[in-house]
Amino acid sequence: MSDCQKAIDVFTLHSEFEKYSEIWERVLLICDKLVDCSYEVKLVKIPGHSDIYGNVLADQKAKDIASEIKRGLRLAPREV
Repeated sequence: MSDCQKAIDVFTLHSEFEKYSEIWERVLLICDKLVDCSYEVKLVKIPGHSDIYGNVLADQKAKDIASEIKRGLRLAPREV
């Protein structure tokens, strides 16, 4: 789930592959692993700022980690 239409468009429309090639490769690898484990992978647009429980938690976690990386308290991950 994502509340960012641009993020979904990058993957579903296969746009900007060269600009985000490292991210593309990592996400596709994760998707392949999930499919190999019989999981179905879907990208779903959800409304932003609508108090959807999982989305609120994901947004806060992403902000916290980005802040820690920016302040040098955490290294950005090299792999997922």
